[in-house]
Amino acid sequence: MVLIYVLCMTRPEFVKQNEAPEAGLVDGPRLLEILFPDEQCRPSMRWLKTQEANRAVPFMRLGRLIFYDPPKVRATLAARTIAPRIH
Repeated sequence: MVLIYVLCMTRPEFVKQNEAPEAGLVDGPRLLEILFPDEQCRPSMRWLKTQEANRAVPFMRLGRLIFYDPPKVRATLAARTIAPRIH
């Protein structure tokens, strides 16, 4: 999944749409739209909830509601990126 994230992040349309980081907290579906603008590359909400359960992405819980800070999540995922193996 990380490789797909890297491939989607390097596409020209992604760079144009996401030059300025989104300010403020957003919910899960909006976070996925911001981080993965191409619907074909976008992971599911189940993936996001799994990352949240494993404490792999930063989030904020207010009661039963969960919010994410897109720049922090983007930085966290970028730090976990693994370079592809060259044969």
